[in-house]
Amino acid sequence: MVGAAKAIAALNEHGGFLLADGAGAGKTRQMLVAAAAQTARGKKVLLVAPAGIIKPDWKKNTIAGSVGKDGAAMGMELKLNKGDQPMLPGEVHVTTYEQLVKIKDRIDKDTVVMFDEAHGLKNATSNR
Repeated sequence: MVGAAKAIAALNEHGGFLLADGAGAGKTRQMLVAAAAQTARGKKVLLVAPAGIIKPDWKKNTIAGSVGKDGAAMGMELKLNKGDQPMLPGEVHVTTYEQLVKIKDRIDKDTVVMFDEAHGLKNATSNR
């Protein structure tokens, strides 16, 4: 996965990356590979995605959709978080855009934040 390798290198060297491949190119898996690489470095990772994409079940603490399926296939433990639990180094937490406001104060210099479907972050009046 060349895209994942480039994302990891960009994160390590520049502190960020933009993954803008077309539909069906494996962006979710590349994002998860980059997240795993950051947790291996002792970072906290927060993946933010639209609720319609991850289909969170807050009561069961489960994630569906490609993030949940790909994470499970890759053997990753993804923690659903709506701001009610701490984020610890080496963990990958998943939240929705709607819940981000509740978790934003837990984000610090040791947290890597990744946005899925970031084109929804257009401006302050956007729906997301």
